[in-house]
Amino acid sequence: MDAHERRGHRRPLNCLVDCRRRLDPPLPDGYYGNAVVWPATVSVATDLLGNPLKHAVELVRRAKSEASGEYVRSTIGRRKFPVTRTYEVSEFTRMGFDRVDYGIEGSPPTSYYSVSRDSKGEIMGILVPMCLPEKAMEVFEEELRVMLKGDANLSCEELGDGKSEIFIKSEL
Repeated sequence: MDAHERRGHRRPLNCLVDCRRRLDPPLPDGYYGNAVVWPATVSVATDLLGNPLKHAVELVRRAKSEASGEYVRSTIGRRKFPVTRTYEVSEFTRMGFDRVDYGIEGSPPTSYYSVSRDSKGEIMGILVPMCLPEKAMEVFEEELRVMLKGDANLSCEELGDGKSEIFIKSEL
């Protein structure tokens, strides 16, 4: 916890919300663009740490419930929200990506990655989740080792260069 939070400065917690079902009138048939908003709740780190998880969940739930059609329309044309000193939560399980069908063998594959930064804004790591068959994962790990260090015989633990750490973790 840094000095700002110790002094009780309030910080936003943004939540990504699919707004398709919240609009009246609804989006036109065939619309395929983004339809999300980022409602925020505001809290102090000491409040989050000093209360049960239920408190944080309720803050997020309340922010998401306030993303009405009127709220969605009010955000049109706004500049992107500031992300400095902001924690963002997103949950894509109900976004419908698994039901998208462009007429070419069902839904397209999707991929998400997450960048982790330290308090100075420097990248600490990038999380790239993947799901591959066992044999493909073994081949991928070997190719990744070669690409990163040029030696397929290196173990995962030996990939760090002393300045940054590289971890390859697979679960089969």
